[in-house]
Amino acid sequence: MFVIFGERVPLPVAVMLLGAFVLMVTALRLRTILFLAIATLLLSTLTTELTATARLARWPFLVALVVKGAASGLATGFLPRPMRGPQRILILFTILAVASAAWSISAPITLAQAGMTIVMFMAVFLVLWNNWRTTEDIQDICVVLYRVAALLFVAEFVQLASDPAAAISRSRYAGLFNNPNGLGLAATFFLPFVYWRYRTVPTFAGKVAAAILAGMVVTALVLSGSRSGLLGTAVCMGYILTQIHRSRMVLVVLFVLVPLGTFVLFGETIGRTEIEESRLVRRESLANLSDRLPLWEQGLALVAERPLLGYGFGMSRFADIGAVDTTIQQALYYVRGINYHSTHLQAAIEVGIVGLGLFWAYSILMLRYGFRLFFDSDRSALHLTGVVYFGVFLALFGDSFVHGWAFSPGNPNAILFWLTGAAAARVYSMRYPAAREDAAEDACPPAADR
Repeated sequence: MFVIFGERVPLPVAVMLLGAFVLMVTALRLRTILFLAIATLLLSTLTTELTATARLARWPFLVALVVKGAASGLATGFLPRPMRGPQRILILFTILAVASAAWSISAPITLAQAGMTIVMFMAVFLVLWNNWRTTEDIQDICVVLYRVAALLFVAEFVQLASDPAAAISRSRYAGLFNNPNGLGLAATFFLPFVYWRYRTVPTFAGKVAAAILAGMVVTALVLSGSRSGLLGTAVCMGYILTQIHRSRMVLVVLFVLVPLGTFVLFGETIGRTEIEESRLVRRESLANLSDRLPLWEQGLALVAERPLLGYGFGMSRFADIGAVDTTIQQALYYVRGINYHSTHLQAAIEVGIVGLGLFWAYSILMLRYGFRLFFDSDRSALHLTGVVYFGVFLALFGDSFVHGWAFSPGNPNAILFWLTGAAAARVYSMRYPAAREDAAEDACPPAADR
């Protein structure tokens, strides 16, 4: 029995994973590996028979993404260069994360968590960043994400169609996910890429397919009753539509404000025989934000005890215990600490105000890039793609205040958050004169195999 990134793996399975890793690196294109990596990460969060397999396969896919991307670049004689601002901040953050093992309440778990996070950062900020060299490269990732959305939400629709009465009669619908918030956040993330596909696909049949898929995504969002998902979608699509249709604000009203208002006012009557508490408002949990306020108070008390450098990277779930005297595998599977439902609070608990300051510095820099894109009057394909990426990043950044997934590489939201931010920054570096020096440094021949 082996333990790989916290997963218990029998020897035959470990051999199969190694074989799959070699096959991916030698036979598959980079964007195919990215598709499989994101799809597998999503599958690991669902309640299906394949979930356990996906939990094992997600790490070989992520590592294969790093190895394949590096080999693809080096095959053309290209030495990767990091983006100057955001990645330097993240390098400092990862150094702090690894160093925190020295004062962590469980050094082995801290090092394991830091190692997984470094793999994720390398996949996004080294491999993908250096393979985004043209508008087509940036758009390729949108196509990958659209295909993942099609796979996920067609499966969701089949699940819904198999028993629609049961689905709409429940107070909230989780579909294939473990909880309704997972479904709502997935809808938030993927809807903009479905919209991008509708805008850019040249054929009528392609536009019809994208419109149908958009209907599936919106239906899933409404049935999930996810407040964070619905508000995130409003922020995300509002940003995108406002930027694209500044002279036609009616579209924003029709596609964002009206659905939001309708759901708030009439959500309680959907699939019900009598008026009950609204799916969205849920007053019994609204006052304390679904029990988050007491958790945040407890988390802030922990921060006050170790304010500067925290309890060690990955230790937010265990800080209330005070120590984790067990193996990595036992801790990850059997020790159930507290999830504080806030990336920012968890970062403060784990790496103190120093680490939180680095995360905020990164976020502020990304927000600066995104709002520069917003005020640009350009209407090129590259600009549209950048606006979509940043709209998604903005929604996920907002969600990071009420959910704690940003430094959890096994959670699909994490890699999608970092990927969309990096992609928006890449568009920024390709668009503006102030970034020409960085763009010139990154100039190189196309990769041999994507």
